[in-house]
Amino acid sequence: MDGSQQVKVATVWRVLGALVAVGVALGSAWAAPLIEPAGFMGPPALFEAPPALLEVPPALLEVPPALLEVPPALLEVPPALLTAPRPGGAALAGGGAGAAWEAWEEEGGPVREAQRKAAGQAALVAAADVKKRAYTLEGEAREEGLLQAAAAYADVADREDLRPSERAEAAFRAGEILRARKALDSARERFAQAMELGQGNEADAFAARGLLELAHMKRRDDDTQGALALYGELRTRFPAQRKSCAQAMTWAGKLQLREGSREEGLVLLIQFGKQFDEFPVDAVKNVDVAALDCLDVGEFDRARRLIDDLRERMQPVLEQVEGKDAERLRKALADMKAPPLLDARLLDDAM
Repeated sequence: MDGSQQVKVATVWRVLGALVAVGVALGSAWAAPLIEPAGFMGPPALFEAPPALLEVPPALLEVPPALLEVPPALLEVPPALLTAPRPGGAALAGGGAGAAWEAWEEEGGPVREAQRKAAGQAALVAAADVKKRAYTLEGEAREEGLLQAAAAYADVADREDLRPSERAEAAFRAGEILRARKALDSARERFAQAMELGQGNEADAFAARGLLELAHMKRRDDDTQGALALYGELRTRFPAQRKSCAQAMTWAGKLQLREGSREEGLVLLIQFGKQFDEFPVDAVKNVDVAALDCLDVGEFDRARRLIDDLRERMQPVLEQVEGKDAERLRKALADMKAPPLLDARLLDDAM
């Protein structure tokens, strides 16, 4: 053991000794009042610690300067952070690290984002409560209550301090109530707001539903081309929203049949089941509509092929689905209007 190591070992022992001595001194001071009345008096040296043991070497109280220095690399913001997308906004671009962090804080980091989400969900619940209370009323009181609910949802939709996803849902809910109350212009504004706020975030489904409602409103206004354009836009813009896309394809097919674009409409209705096999009940209903159209123009063989092909495709599906899904599919097949009409017409032709 060299000289420096011996010094270190000696220093450690001295510190330990000092700690022990302090403990003894404190213990004796505490115990003295209890012991002295009993007549016990020990030698004073027993309760005293040597001064040398109570001294802590100054070197142990000093913090090496190197430990107080923060490496410059830890104070720098990684470039990737400055170009990463922020929640609800663009990348942290320009202004250096300080400006980037300031912008991130203003728009909300993880904590702020969680707070915005909680606030938005609470606001949605409050608006939903207004709607529920309205449905407990009757007559004009109910209508007035529902308008108040629409206003409550609209207030949530217009709050810029909330996340776009909760605002989009609120806008859609407001649009639903307003449409049912025949306030169509206001309903359109809210559905359009839901579409713009919700696209690309957690409310993507409400964005798609908002666009679907806008298409339905054009269809009800007999704006065929406008409706078809929006149905097509929905399928292009929101391909992941399968349910809304399926409805858009169905209505586009029916609308084209009604307006005379027969073959285009038949293709949409017949191909529906292949593109959206997760909706077999809708596939059955769409083929039924197509087969009825064929019967109307005397295309009996084509109608029979459509029906037979549908039944063949639905047989393995019936073997896979269970419970209520199986019941709905069997009911849809049993309720088809085209098969009995086809049989009746073929019977009339044979007589």
